[in-house]
Amino acid sequence: TEDRGLVHIHDGRTDAFSQSDGLSGDSVNALFEDREGNFWVGTMTGLDRFRDNAVVTFSARQGLRNFPRGAFLIDRDGSIWLDASEGLSRWKNGRTTVYRWHRRPVAHLFSLCQDNNGRVWVASFNGVGHVENDRFIPMDDVPGGLVISLACDAAGNLWLADLTRGLVQLRGSRVVRQIPWATLGHKDYAVALAADPLGGGLWLGFSRGAWPSLKYTRPPR
Repeated sequence: TEDRGLVHIHDGRTDAFSQSDGLSGDSVNALFEDREGNFWVGTMTGLDRFRDNAVVTFSARQGLRNFPRGAFLIDRDGSIWLDASEGLSRWKNGRTTVYRWHRRPVAHLFSLCQDNNGRVWVASFNGVGHVENDRFIPMDDVPGGLVISLACDAAGNLWLADLTRGLVQLRGSRVVRQIPWATLGHKDYAVALAADPLGGGLWLGFSRGAWPSLKYTRPPR
C-alpha cells in the first residue's frame, strides 16, 4: 500500500505489516520474490526480507547432551559434528556419540571438514585425524605442528593451516607440498581455510586482518 505498509492475504486471512511491526516504512514501492523463496519489500526508507524458514533450536530436549564450544560441521547425512564439553561428538536422530582416542576425549577442536569419501577430518590441539567406520584414527605421518584450520577440496586434497610451517597440502596420508606463509606474502598466518567447490582453489583468512586478509590459491595440476 501507499501509506499502510504491506498486506498479506492467505488462507482466508489478512495480515498487515507496518512500520510499527518492524517494517522499514509504511510506503511500499516494490515487491520481489527471489529464487530461494525470499520475499523482498522495498519501502521509501529501506528494504525488508520475509522468509518462511524459522529458527530451529536443538538442545537437551532434543537429545543434544553436549553443547558446542568451538568447531562444528553438518554431515551430508544430516548429523551434526561438534566440539562439545565431552570432546568430539556426533549428534544424529536425538542420539549423541562421543569419540575417544586411547580412552581420552578428542578435545579442543580447531576445525572440521568432510572429504569426498565421507570421512570427517579433525584438527585439534593434539594433532590431525579423521573418523572412519565410527572410529577416530590419528594421522601419525603428519609432522608435528599446531594445525588451526583445515579444508577438504573437490580434488581430494586435504589442506592444513599450520601455525609455523605454513599451508600444507596432503593427498591421502602423503604430504604433497608445504607453502610458507611468506611465500603467500604474509608475515602472519592463516586462521581459516575454505575450499572453493567451483573454482577449485582455496580461500585463506589471515590472523591480522590487514589487506589482503583473504587470498585465493590455485591447486597444482
